[in-house]
Amino acid sequence: MKRNFLTLAIAAGLLASSLTVPAGCGTARDTSTPSKALLGHWENVFPGTYMHIYYSPTEATFDARGGGEPSTLTYKITQENQSESWLMVQYAGSPEPLKISLSKDRNSFTENPSEMPQPLRYRYVDSKQEP
Repeated sequence: MKRNFLTLAIAAGLLASSLTVPAGCGTARDTSTPSKALLGHWENVFPGTYMHIYYSPTEATFDARGGGEPSTLTYKITQENQSESWLMVQYAGSPEPLKISLSKDRNSFTENPSEMPQPLRYRYVDSKQEP
């Protein structure tokens, strides 16, 4: 009797885990618009930099891995061009919006802050919207 119960318990556990794991793994990222594609975790691809950005629908969290605490800013999208895959993002406290240009597959983006000598490039990491 104990053996049948143990076998039944193991089988039920395996069945439950097989039903719950694929549901999370099968969810595709929504890249139908630039604003939807922006959501998630991005990392700077410039060698020697460790900046990660986490975009939620209203906030961006900047995390310089290994250097200080993450900082979060609210933002709003002031303009979006779906066919050319770019958007203008106005960060709180910033005098002007910043243009973010996504790649055709929307798995990387480039931004060119006026205070930087060259554009910054980021690649998509995962769907996490905070560190």
